[in-house]
This record gives sequence, C-alpha cells and structure tokens, in this order.
Amino acid sequence: MISASATKINASIRERRALDAAAIEAAANASQIVAQLRKQLAAKDEKIAELKETLKDMETGARVSARGTMAEVSKRRDMPMQALLGPSRAQSVVIARYEAIYEVARRCSWMSLSEIGRLFDRDHTTIIHALRVWPEKAQKYSIPVLPLGREEVD
Repeated sequence: MISASATKINASIRERRALDAAAIEAAANASQIVAQLRKQLAAKDEKIAELKETLKDMETGARVSARGTMAEVSKRRDMPMQALLGPSRAQSVVIARYEAIYEVARRCSWMSLSEIGRLFDRDHTTIIHALRVWPEKAQKYSIPVLPLGREEVD
C-alpha cells in the first residue's frame, strides 16, 4: 500500500513537471508571436504614415524628385542605391527596383517612360514591364500600392 502511494506521488510529480514545462514553452512561444506581430504592426504603421504623407504631397501639389523617391525606396528596403541601378537579378534587388520604378512613375507623372528608363539605366520596355508586374508582386509581399495616376500601361 505504501509503495502504491509512493508510485502515485512520483507520477503526480512527473505530470506536474511536464505540465510546468509545457506552460513555460507555451508562454515562450506566445511572447515570440507577440513580438513578431508587434514588428509587423510597426512596419504597417510606418507604411500607412508614408502613404498619408504621399497623399498630402499629392493634395498640395508638391513636386517630388525622382532621385529623392529612389532614395526613399532604397532606404526603406535597406538596399543601396547602386543596387537599384545595377544589373543584379537577385529577387530582393528586383523587388526593390520594381517598387522604386513604380513609385517614380506614380509620383513623377511628368516623366516619360523613356526618362524613367534612363534614370534607372534601363530600356523603356523594362519600365513598362515593371509597372505591369509590380502591383501583383506587391500584393504577394503584402506591400500596399497606390494607383499609378497615369494612363494604365498596356
């Protein structure tokens, strides 16, 4: 009888330790998820603030520079400006380059596609391709996209 009681107590202690370990692991996972969500929320808040600023620029008729827009995207994507202008086809570079091309075309509507192409050291057909492809790619990466503001590129 004493040995049966001792066995129950040991089993109870093992169960208690397993439950404690599971609770600690669950708390650690929860804190990691909260940290990830906070980071994503901060990134979205930053993008919303940027979109509001762009909208304010559009409402006031402020004329932005193409180079300034490129520098903004370069900084936001943590991508050197030379990478945007260079020949790299690495996915991260292409995504940043397409975003920069789209933003320049959207904000600097007075520039022709050929002028934008010269700015990026690309042919105007590459600019057309980037403008067509970027909205879909942006959606894939959950990046909000404002309308182009010029005739759609077909």
